[in-house]
Amino acid sequence: MYPESQVADVQRLKTVPMPWPLFRIPAGESNYVTSRALPASVWANNALPDGGVAYIRGVAAHMHLLGTAISVRLINAEGTKTLIEIPEWDFDWQGGYTLVEPIEVHADDAIEIECTYDNSDEHRQSQGMGPSVDVTWGEGTNDEMCLAYLQVTDSPD
Repeated sequence: MYPESQVADVQRLKTVPMPWPLFRIPAGESNYVTSRALPASVWANNALPDGGVAYIRGVAAHMHLLGTAISVRLINAEGTKTLIEIPEWDFDWQGGYTLVEPIEVHADDAIEIECTYDNSDEHRQSQGMGPSVDVTWGEGTNDEMCLAYLQVTDSPD
């Protein structure tokens, strides 16, 4: 617990998961793309205060061995802004990224996550995997994920 004199200096940081688990990557498919867009009123939950504004401070992306590209975008009345784009996904090189400036998000804005996979026999072999089979969401490295995390505050400061 913070001393009363410091409470005004403390800001709550919420990590918001943005999973997209409803996909099936067909066996042999070398360029499978799946995406999902959610309005902030859904994903931000209680991160949006009464004024309906939150601030994205950081973003992270996650896929497994079949992933080849991932992007996370903010969609609003002004257009589309890319928060993170990794055009050549590498499972061994994952991390979160802190934005230089927070990005303001309103309840009617949306976040879109797009994931691309290669489930061809050639790619699977290069990853040390067996023959191609249909692949769905799962915790195992031979399963897949399409997942982003947003770090959100309710103040720009």
